[in-house]
Amino acid sequence: MRTLSATEQALLQSGAYAVHCRVLVRDAGGIFRDLSVLAGTDWVVEARWDDDIDFPVAQAEVTLWREGAEGSLSPFVGSSPLNAGGPLLDAGREIRIETALTPPGVAPAAGDWRLVFQGYIDHVAFGRRESRVTIQARDLGGLLLDTWIEEEAVYGTEEGTPVEEVMQQILDATLGAEVVQLVVPHSPGFLITPYTQEPMSLMEALQRLADLIGWTVRYRWHEPSGAFRLTFYEPPRSATVPVWTFGPDDYLDVVDLNVDRAAVRNVIEVTYRDAASGERKRVTVSDAQS
Repeated sequence: MRTLSATEQALLQSGAYAVHCRVLVRDAGGIFRDLSVLAGTDWVVEARWDDDIDFPVAQAEVTLWREGAEGSLSPFVGSSPLNAGGPLLDAGREIRIETALTPPGVAPAAGDWRLVFQGYIDHVAFGRRESRVTIQARDLGGLLLDTWIEEEAVYGTEEGTPVEEVMQQILDATLGAEVVQLVVPHSPGFLITPYTQEPMSLMEALQRLADLIGWTVRYRWHEPSGAFRLTFYEPPRSATVPVWTFGPDDYLDVVDLNVDRAAVRNVIEVTYRDAASGERKRVTVSDAQS
């Protein structure tokens, strides 16, 4: 959970504030380029990002101007100063989206910016007839989703190994030791007995273990380290107090509104192995009113 500063809370409560957004892309030389001030021009048309509990990673879509007086973002224009050293926009480039909250008419200071999305570009579309570029990206979990466990391996012990330790062992065996360190706010106290991990997506393997106890694993903001970290946690299911309330005056524009019941769940069935008898058992929970 991100913690709002006293200044940010006061601005939101006042109802008079400005929201700023900037997009940074790491270029071929490894330097982050701010597309909101690149070559003295703001190339960002709009940026969207979302986090859906039914999808293991957050996603972002950014729209940019393709051409400007200072050059072109098209990879085919090698002479453009914006593509010096190689195309600035390319699949696999790291991308960051940051926002800032200020009083109206006040430019953000360096300390006002907050990182709200970090990941890698998956797709770049340079419109043939349009003057815009569209970037689609996934957060850091996209790499785990694309990384494949290639060989079978046995994890767990007869006496039982904490599930979070098994997850870390899988991460280390697939990516290398300490490449990704799993954050666990508190241990669920769930033990894993020997099982064979089959070849599959690394993220899918981790989530299957999390599913055994109804938890989830995904990249979340980690306040102590000030970074997005792979986190194994129990989704909050008993919250009754709103984190924040946005009134009618807080909506600047609604360009697209959808209502969808596809994500509604009113029956869930869980199959597990009884620790005492070793038998497979099944539990079904439903919401009759729903």
